[in-house]
Amino acid sequence: MDKVGIKALISPSSFKKSNYYASMTEVIPELANKPEGRGEMNVHYFPKFRHFIIIDRNDEEKSYSKKKPIALMIGVLHDFRGAWRYSDVIKMGTEEDRVKLANIERRVQPDDPVNIQYTSGTTGQPKGATLTHHNVVNNAYFVGRRAGYNEKRTIICVPNPLYHCFGCVMGSLSACVHLQTCVFPAPSFDALAALQAIHEEKCTTVYGTPTMYIDMLNHPRYKEFDYTSITSGAFHFQTQQFKS
Repeated sequence: MDKVGIKALISPSSFKKSNYYASMTEVIPELANKPEGRGEMNVHYFPKFRHFIIIDRNDEEKSYSKKKPIALMIGVLHDFRGAWRYSDVIKMGTEEDRVKLANIERRVQPDDPVNIQYTSGTTGQPKGATLTHHNVVNNAYFVGRRAGYNEKRTIICVPNPLYHCFGCVMGSLSACVHLQTCVFPAPSFDALAALQAIHEEKCTTVYGTPTMYIDMLNHPRYKEFDYTSITSGAFHFQTQQFKS
């Protein structure tokens, strides 16, 4: 947070076993003393940090609670001290704000930074890689051409996370650039959901990492589905895995 100099942080309250709000209270203990539903930040150790915004699942749970396990609902229906609710922030927008946003969008240039992707830190400390609009669109365009997305109808199964360039650039953005279809099997990787998506949506390309492919190939229900629509995949893996 300090290295990048973020002004605002938008985060889900939790995901799977991770409680992101609780993690933030450990990083910024002052949150516990702030009012509920107010996310203005002013802490000396993060001098540029101004707003903390939580994507709460309250609204989702009201609509989908009958479909979701009770375990997912525990700890969700509560207020967050020191954080704006995303739904409230959206409601704050005025016509003046929309005009201001449109003016900013018109000034954006291809070589302006669009995001900062952090390296995994496998071989050293994580490093922030600043990507420009031209960088990601150019990458998506040529990856798509190399894969033949500009020549034929393609339905891409993308079980990869969208916070990584594989999913967000090679997957969703490349599909948009070449007017192709992306299928996202589940909110996070689920081998069975990926197999079902390939079968039901007749995916022609399947993205994944070696471990994802292994999980799909070894799934006990693997033989229940039809994969004849697949013409290509994307990632390096061992010859024996490919043959299986």
